[in-house]
Amino acid sequence: MIKDALKPLREPVAWLLLGSVALTFVAGLIGLFGDPSDILSNAYYGTSSFVNLTVAAALVGAVLLVTVMPDKTGLARPITLAAMIAAGVMVLLGIITLFVGLFYTGPPSPTGESYGPSAAAKIEHFVFTLPALALTLVPLLVGIAVFRTSEMSPPAPQQQQQPPQGYYGQQPAPGFPQQQQQPYGGGWQGGPPPQQGAPQGYGQGQPQQGYGQGWSQ
Repeated sequence: MIKDALKPLREPVAWLLLGSVALTFVAGLIGLFGDPSDILSNAYYGTSSFVNLTVAAALVGAVLLVTVMPDKTGLARPITLAAMIAAGVMVLLGIITLFVGLFYTGPPSPTGESYGPSAAAKIEHFVFTLPALALTLVPLLVGIAVFRTSEMSPPAPQQQQQPPQGYYGQQPAPGFPQQQQQPYGGGWQGGPPPQQGAPQGYGQGQPQQGYGQGWSQ
């Protein structure tokens, strides 16, 4: 079937989508810090390198491929976690570049005028970037919702089995009388009682009264 033929490609395609987002991230950093002397201009024109529809679609597609199409794969957790981290980093850099780019005024002209964007252009740029930020935030929200399900939660630890009844220090099994342990002269409790000593005077050379007197007569 077609579904069975495409099932082994789900995880490789998801990794390819994550790799494309990673390359977009590297390209955006190069464009942002390629010319440090003009960082404001780079931030103003480079916001779309981090937050855009392509990045949002690639990250959402990577999460859906390994979770719900049609079931969860073995690498669903690391792929979903990587997509969430990528979405968070992209949104953070998009917000930073958006607000830093508002300070861009353009290169000065010989007459003292500025060739930079006007206030209306900056407002338009700000409003136009907000939907891109919201779209790039979608993979992060989808990943959080997926991780809250029972299928993505780690297995619960197994409870330690209790030893059977009858071991030392536990109650005896029902049906058997419990031996009452009493101390005997400080000895081991529960053992047999010590033997009683012989009567006083016996075996010490002193005959008792009435014993053996019939033989002397």
